[in-house]
Amino acid sequence: MWRGKWQIAPEKFLTEEEKRKLLETCEAQAELDKKRGRKTWIRRWLLIDLLFFSGLRVSEIVHLKIKDLSLSKGKNKIFVRRGKGGKAGYVAIDSELARHIKEFLKWKELAGEKTGPEAFLLACGKDSRPYTKMALQKAFKKAFRVAGLPSHYSIHCARHTYATHLLKETGNLRLVQKQLRHSSPSVTAVYAAVIEEGLTEGVEKLRAASKSLRT
Repeated sequence: MWRGKWQIAPEKFLTEEEKRKLLETCEAQAELDKKRGRKTWIRRWLLIDLLFFSGLRVSEIVHLKIKDLSLSKGKNKIFVRRGKGGKAGYVAIDSELARHIKEFLKWKELAGEKTGPEAFLLACGKDSRPYTKMALQKAFKKAFRVAGLPSHYSIHCARHTYATHLLKETGNLRLVQKQLRHSSPSVTAVYAAVIEEGLTEGVEKLRAASKSLRT
């Protein structure tokens, strides 16, 4: 049971600039691989995009199948069948990630890889076997090295980054809790502590808004 004894320190999530650099590096490398007829960075770019814009755990990405994707305008989501503790649930994703996944599926089909409902989204080899958690962790670390980013980040830092940035953008703790599929809001609340840089500005705006009503 979680008892509030852990905190999200700054070294456990990326800054927006670090995230942008990583994504741009992966996309550029993927484009090079397409031209060269290679596959490594095409898969790696999707992995990184999934991690930072869905908040999925690496164990959940490993088991993600094509039938778990629901990609329709305004209703893009992923069904997590094997979440932590065996819990299942949906995660909403943005239209850009949905577009990336659709393009990836087209690429898989052209590459002769399995794209049926039971096929794994991220797979390798002639038999389209799923990647292991260790393989995805190594791919994550490789992407960081190529992007010239600090090596201390673990693959789970992507989930912390997703939660922190989503809470900062929306200010909606309940929404973040739902996306992360936390059973208790007290678990999600740890992310609020790392976005306090906007607190002073926020309370100043509150006072200013009150004054404007009196003028």
